Amino acid sequence: MEIEDCTARTQAAIDRVVTFKQILGLPLLEVQTLAEFGDLARREALKPNQRKAIVEEAILLIEQFYAHLPFKQARYAINPVRRLRLLMNRIKKVSGRDFHEELLDIFTELRDAHTFYALPAPYKDRAAFLPFLLGSYLDAGVPRFIVTDLIAGFDHPTFTKDAEVTHWNGVPIAVAVQRMADRTPAGNSSARAVRGLARLTMRMLTFSPLPDEEIVFVQYRALNPAIAERVVAIPWNVAKGLTLQIFASRQASVCGALAQSALLRQVLWKPDALAEQRKIEDRCRKWDHGWNPKKPATRKKRGPADVDLQKVSSMPQIFEFQYAGGDDKGPLNKSFLACPEAKGRKLGYLRIKRFDSPSEDAFFGDRFVAECKRILELLDQEAPDGLILDIRGNPGGDIVAAERILQLFTPATITPAGFHFVNTPLTQTIAQKLEGQFRAAAIQAQSELRPWLRDLRNSITEGDLITHGHTITDPETANDTGQVYHGRIVALSDARVYSAAEIFLGGFQDHGAGQVIGINETTGGGGANRWLHQDVSELTKQLPGLQLDPVTDPRGLRDLPKGADLALAIRRSSRVGPNSGAPIEDVGVRCDVNYQVTRGDLCYGGRDLIAFACQTLVGERSCSLEIVRAELAGGKVMVTLRCSNLSRLECYLDGYPQKTLASGGAGDAVHKLEIPIAGLSGKPERLTVRGFCRKRDGAGGAPLVLAASSTTRVSRPRRKKR
Repeated sequence: MEIEDCTARTQAAIDRVVTFKQILGLPLLEVQTLAEFGDLARREALKPNQRKAIVEEAILLIEQFYAHLPFKQARYAINPVRRLRLLMNRIKKVSGRDFHEELLDIFTELRDAHTFYALPAPYKDRAAFLPFLLGSYLDAGVPRFIVTDLIAGFDHPTFTKDAEVTHWNGVPIAVAVQRMADRTPAGNSSARAVRGLARLTMRMLTFSPLPDEEIVFVQYRALNPAIAERVVAIPWNVAKGLTLQIFASRQASVCGALAQSALLRQVLWKPDALAEQRKIEDRCRKWDHGWNPKKPATRKKRGPADVDLQKVSSMPQIFEFQYAGGDDKGPLNKSFLACPEAKGRKLGYLRIKRFDSPSEDAFFGDRFVAECKRILELLDQEAPDGLILDIRGNPGGDIVAAERILQLFTPATITPAGFHFVNTPLTQTIAQKLEGQFRAAAIQAQSELRPWLRDLRNSITEGDLITHGHTITDPETANDTGQVYHGRIVALSDARVYSAAEIFLGGFQDHGAGQVIGINETTGGGGANRWLHQDVSELTKQLPGLQLDPVTDPRGLRDLPKGADLALAIRRSSRVGPNSGAPIEDVGVRCDVNYQVTRGDLCYGGRDLIAFACQTLVGERSCSLEIVRAELAGGKVMVTLRCSNLSRLECYLDGYPQKTLASGGAGDAVHKLEIPIAGLSGKPERLTVRGFCRKRDGAGGAPLVLAASSTTRVSRPRRKKR
């Protein structure tokens, strides 16, 4: 079988990408061959004392702070601390690439996207890549793998988008994917398969071992069935100067490898779109300059003159949206939202790509919530009949930002997720010292760790593996806005959804906001708050006299050499509501409806998936509730309500229940009510109405469930002018 060398075609595509480096804000972007990078890595190998320092710090973090350690040991029958100590014993014999790969393998055994070893320079912020991406679908139960994207400039007559790959270096492609999946740190089979497939063509060298081969031999079938199978030889290349930062907040829950991979996909495969998104963000940031989240009224204009915020987000690297009557240049083909079953219904689409900012932003959380609210208010008007909420591929980010927007999608009162520290001698000692500092200060000192300190102290006698669950997100903040979008919602997920995105999706499911349609059975399974080595170091340095470990420096954690880093899941998350106490780690968030990806989805931007989601949306009646009027008159509150498909209404004044009534259960209805004022010390300020409908469950019943909610201020009658 003839083998075609595609080195020149690959280089042409790379040359085109590099021309975008100034526009993308990556002036140091360069690309070198894998062989050239290998020579550089050998010249800059770590010295024995540097390798020793990294392993010592890893032992301390895993043994004393890792929240999942007892569960991982039980689930996978592993002993990472023992393996690290064995590596320490051979530290002078294991050097260069072998050291990095063995340490990566120890962390891979944990199957935890939050707990990782980030390689030092020259690996840091570099990526190895091939000029194409692969996707998979099932054809009569048989997995098929096709090319889904090619870097612009890689022009080939037959190895094109939609070509089917059959073998990888002579190995059947399904076997090659499985082998790569087994070497991927993911907590469940769905996540390993998805990330293993991605690693065949793109690897972040901060987190991944180097490819074994310098050239990949890809056997494929062209679109034209008359053409026999062919083989192309495509070289690996390494991009540097990416400056892809690990999200570093102590309230973070993010899969760093996926976050960096998502940005790399844009840099290599869609640089023109990324450049346009950054231009929009720069314009909106200048327009928003000086914006105070506590005084949103200071935002006097609708937006920059050259940005139409009815069509695009002011944060386009985070949000994309579309509705049936919207712009043709949105993230979807507009016709996808007009399936025949919709019969003229107005449907919308919102994609949330991440829960963190790609740039430094002191007010990110407030801006994020404000922009999500603005988009949902628009969609509530333009697409009131149903919303497709797409978080596929979302790697996570800020936990508080993710949990704060849950309230915008549901009338339910949001209960934030619980988080748990592991109980070890060192975490217990830290808790005692922190409490001592608080007492010595003779004030009610505030600390993000304060809710867990009593649990850690008591665990000495109680013997619990982890503390009780306490929230990172303030419950009041999680409920300070209320429901904004009132139509039915379905959420789209996959096994690339991780971390804060899983916490959000679990909350979405636990609060009954809508169904979850998954193209994989479950999400990635990364349920924790992640801290970097620096975060733990800062905590321990605040406690003078703390003895960390006889083996390590008793003065505190040491800086890691050459930009290396360690991260760990320091607080284990648990779900709420009907899944109260259930973990997300390893198991992920299971979908309500499983969807099998089609070739049409891979070739035409998710066409069949969006059609399926639209059919799911229109399959049930939509519930809505609006308070048209609420006015105090004659010792009562006169209210006009407009609602649809609700069976029961409950009215509250300043949080106190005042009136309950039936609402018919089907179709639209208008109610005019007189609500008495009882049990209040003064005139009522706020009216809340909650609407319930009957929803069939798996047992054949139809219980009442909260379906809509609306809140407004009670107006006062105007005084007549004399």
